[in-house]
Amino acid sequence: LATASTQKIALLLGRDVLDYFEVKVFAEDIINGKPDPEMFLLAAKQMHLDALDCVVFEDSESGITAAKSGGFMCVAKDNNQGQNLKKADIVIKEYMAKNLKEIFDIV
Repeated sequence: LATASTQKIALLLGRDVLDYFEVKVFAEDIINGKPDPEMFLLAAKQMHLDALDCVVFEDSESGITAAKSGGFMCVAKDNNQGQNLKKADIVIKEYMAKNLKEIFDIV
C-alpha cells in the first residue's frame, strides 16, 4: 500500500483493509509527494520488487504521472471528477473482481 494520506488518515478511512498489506508507505514516510514516484518506488523497494513487477492502482492524474514516471504499470479508476486518465495503461469504471481478472489475464 502506498498512499499520499498520512497514517492517521489511512487508519481512519481504510482500517478494514490495511491488514491485507504487508508493506505500507504513508505521506510521512516520503519527502516528495505525487506526481513524484517516490512513494511507489519505496513500496516496491520494501517488497524487494522492481517497478516492472508491480501494478499501481490510481484515480488521479498526479498519481498516474507518478506511477508512469517510476516505470510502473498503472490501472486508473475513473472517479468521474474530470481527471485526465489517458496516461494510464488501463482505465476501468469499477474495481470489480471480473474487471481485475480481465486486466491480469491481459498482462
